[in-house]
Formats: sequence, C-alpha cells, structure tokens
Amino acid sequence: MRTMGETLMTEGPALPPAPGEEQYPALALANSAIALPGGHTADLLGTPAQTNHWLTEHGLAPVDIDMREMCAAQLRSLREQIRALLASRTAGLPA
Repeated sequence: MRTMGETLMTEGPALPPAPGEEQYPALALANSAIALPGGHTADLLGTPAQTNHWLTEHGLAPVDIDMREMCAAQLRSLREQIRALLASRTAGLPA
C-alpha cells in the first residue's frame, strides 16, 4: 500500500465485497471508501486510474474509457451523496 496523507491507496488484491454489493451497484459505490484502523481510509476511486478500474470491475464501463480527474471527482461526490442517503435511511431520518 502507498500512503498519501491519511488516505491509503490499495495496490494489492481487491477487498471482498460487502453483502449486497453485487446486487446493488449503489451499495458497492458507497463502499468504495473504506475506513481502516488507525483513522486511515482506502479510497478505491482515489485516482482516475483507480476509478476506471473500479468501474470496469463492476461492469459499468469499458476498459478503455480514459477516465479524467474531473469525472472521477464527480463520481466521488456522487458516492458521498449516496452514503449520506443511506446513513439517513439507517437512522430513520428524512434524506
């Protein structure tokens, strides 16, 4: 693993999917930022190349999409919005 500030970028084998991720792509997207011990995180969408890999692995984009940082940042923003919606639902609060 490479350390970039407080974020760990995984370069090894993929983490196993959480239950339900294969059935619900939004859950898989929400889980693409992973909390690790010591206050670190692993962001599977941390770079355009990682975002491209994640989309390809989930069958959401072709291998040769040539992801740009602006698009990767928009996907990370969408992820945070989905995480907020899921947290609201879990807490029984309105979105």
